[in-house]
Amino acid sequence: MSVLSDNIQTLLASEALDLLTQLMRIDSQTKNIAGVNQAQDLLIDFLAPLGFQHERLPHHRGDYGDLLVLKREVSPKAKTLTFIFHVDTVLPPRSGEPFYLCPMTKNLIGQGVADCKGGIVIALLAIKKFLETS
Repeated sequence: MSVLSDNIQTLLASEALDLLTQLMRIDSQTKNIAGVNQAQDLLIDFLAPLGFQHERLPHHRGDYGDLLVLKREVSPKAKTLTFIFHVDTVLPPRSGEPFYLCPMTKNLIGQGVADCKGGIVIALLAIKKFLETS
């Protein structure tokens, strides 16, 4: 195997890609309320074992998915760290695989990878790693 193939195999086996794949396979187009809420359920399922509580706030317009608040109390004196994300996408999901690896740039391409599902995955895994090591 080439170095590139080895790196791709490592990436494909990673927790990050697994979580991104799960998130990308959900049709969370903006007006698909059930899909947006399903993507949020994935975030809840990931963070609940880490001690996070959640609260869903229905969107005031009623034609969008819920707003989701996830919190984990550390201590009353602890500083607050806030992340703000959206899980909806403008375009519907691709048919077939939810994304592909561009051979020229080595970037993952797909609806929501850069805005904002990829960033969500990075933040979730960073939070998990931080909590595991502190």
